[in-house]
Amino acid sequence: MKTFGRVLTAMVTSFNSDGSVNIENCITIANHLLDNGSDGLVVCGTTGENPTMSKEDKLALFKAIAKECGHKGTIIANVGTNDTKSSVEFVKEVSTIDGINGLLVVVPYYNKPNQQGQYLHFKAIAEATTLPIMVYNVPSRVGTGIFPTTLVQLHNEYPHICAIKEASGNLMIASEIKRLMPRDDFMVYSGDDGLTLPMLSVGGCGVVSVVSHVAGKDMNAMIQAYESGHNHEAIRIHQGLSEINKAMFITTNPIPVKYAARKIGLPAGEFNLPMCEPTAEEAAYIDKALAEYYDIPYQKVINNNAKNKNLLEKSKKNQYKTNIDHLGNKYNSFEKMCEHYNQNPNTVIKRLYRKIPLKNALLGTVVDHKGNYYHSIKSMLKEYNIPYITYKTQINQDYTLEEILEGKEVDIYGNRFKTLKELCNYHNLDYQKYRYYKHTDNTKKIEELYNKNQ
Repeated sequence: MKTFGRVLTAMVTSFNSDGSVNIENCITIANHLLDNGSDGLVVCGTTGENPTMSKEDKLALFKAIAKECGHKGTIIANVGTNDTKSSVEFVKEVSTIDGINGLLVVVPYYNKPNQQGQYLHFKAIAEATTLPIMVYNVPSRVGTGIFPTTLVQLHNEYPHICAIKEASGNLMIASEIKRLMPRDDFMVYSGDDGLTLPMLSVGGCGVVSVVSHVAGKDMNAMIQAYESGHNHEAIRIHQGLSEINKAMFITTNPIPVKYAARKIGLPAGEFNLPMCEPTAEEAAYIDKALAEYYDIPYQKVINNNAKNKNLLEKSKKNQYKTNIDHLGNKYNSFEKMCEHYNQNPNTVIKRLYRKIPLKNALLGTVVDHKGNYYHSIKSMLKEYNIPYITYKTQINQDYTLEEILEGKEVDIYGNRFKTLKELCNYHNLDYQKYRYYKHTDNTKKIEELYNKNQ
């Protein structure tokens, strides 16, 4: 299925103290998200405090993000309002911006239009642009919702209405949408982070996420695991995200996530009223969830709050910096040590922060059966010419690393092969006979097969 990506982050907007948009900070946030699990961004959405922004600020931000970050991922501009005429005019302006890949259009809020009114609203917008349109169904904020049948009618008449951010909290609605439109030309995205995995099970293709500000890589890994058929791994990640998911919605979005984004070092800026800082109780809950997710002792979080220091940066810089390597060699600085091992200091700190031993942080996080170090599993597999999907399949079948890399099947001479067929082809053996004798543990017959080909 061609999609906008698995994980689309509804990114926060960084405001200055006077309420203006800090474009530079927003670009920094966007780059961080796209480098950490997000396949694309929804700009100026609810999480971006869109209702408090002027049209001019939105256009300026769309242009900046598309220009500076569009090469890294999908850029979707939120253009929906509760006024059809204004929405159409805005859509026409946004559609001229280079690098915008799609539009998010919400069901008109406050007005509570019936299904015919919603149909006519989206029809007018679809006729004003050729860009792909994602409908945003969020009854809790809007007061009403779009029916699957209305959506089908719109898609049939305007195929570029090709996706929905389904945030009703009702999986049956998503299921019905996919029943009525089972083809790959219509995409269903979860609009609720906590329902991402269940949404995939009824035909969804990804999530428009808030939590991905702090857990983007895990969100993406969960979806990839499900798509690859590794359901137990997907469930494990889903459960590991449970508390951070709760924390990000302990009060009205985007209050928790903007607070959390600042905690992890992103320049998220000020809130624009009526959005405001979380209460002390809410902040404490978010702090605790962040501490658990990033595996930081909670007391460190409390201390950081007291000192008004950044949560993660303090831990990373002070707790994990050293200028003595695993061999006992001393360097003038941590940076010099990393340079000696041809490593980025920030990468090493992140590895140490994940409790990876210093030796592995400097040499590589993955070690094969021969003791060679690699920066990642994929780089190791590339060295051995092993497809990643083969590795994942065999790991789930309890193969050892050596068996995966060198082959599990061993001939009578000690040579390893990836498969029985590969072994048989190499020695010109009858595959069916060899397999039968092997499974019956008939060593004598196996040797006879080899002897016949000498």
